Amino acid sequence: MSNEFTLELRAQREWEWLIATGFFLAGVGAGLFVISFFLSLNTMALIGVILGALGGLALFFDLGRPENAWRAFAHLRTSWISWGITLITVFLITGLLHGLPALSWFSRLPWSPETGFGHISGLIATVAAFGVMGYTGFVLAYSRAIALWNTTLLPVLFILYSFMGALGIISAMGLVIDRAKIDFRLLQIGEIALISVSLVVIAIYLTTISYSTLAAKEAVRVLVRGNLATGLF
Repeated sequence: MSNEFTLELRAQREWEWLIATGFFLAGVGAGLFVISFFLSLNTMALIGVILGALGGLALFFDLGRPENAWRAFAHLRTSWISWGITLITVFLITGLLHGLPALSWFSRLPWSPETGFGHISGLIATVAAFGVMGYTGFVLAYSRAIALWNTTLLPVLFILYSFMGALGIISAMGLVIDRAKIDFRLLQIGEIALISVSLVVIAIYLTTISYSTLAAKEAVRVLVRGNLATGLF
């Protein structure tokens, strides 16, 4: 009998389209809120909250037992997922309080996005939104079993991608919403800058991770030259 054994490299297939959709919508929604808050695009900020809510809903339904989701709040000291659920909750509540008066149905509320309460709730939502954008990267980076994810560059990439998606939404929807408040040339410059920085970070990410472990090297090969590669490479 041989004392040797072989570890087979296997693709990650536990997290599928629903959780990916949740991460995407939550990140882009948070990025959209942050940009809209600083540009005083109140309607866009509210859309960001709605996208964040849809992302949270997708993550909720991805749970094996959604009725136990409340337990996630009890592990803030040890779990990035707990931090993520808490941050999303804070973002949704304070973001809604900030943006709700922008709707005509709620115009009689005793505050507006420009008042003290509206501004403070917007600032809290902005801080939480940065956490929502970055926490997904930390969740994946702490997955030591998946070498391709085990890098501190992932939170940076998630934040960059969130802002890129947000600028794309503002550019598209700004043609019919808040058009007078939007400097489209500035948005284009921002989008180009984010894409350029992202390409540099991705190049550094793929280069450094390919020199870490055999599993990471194989993952990079599949992405760059394997069946998941695109014409970009």
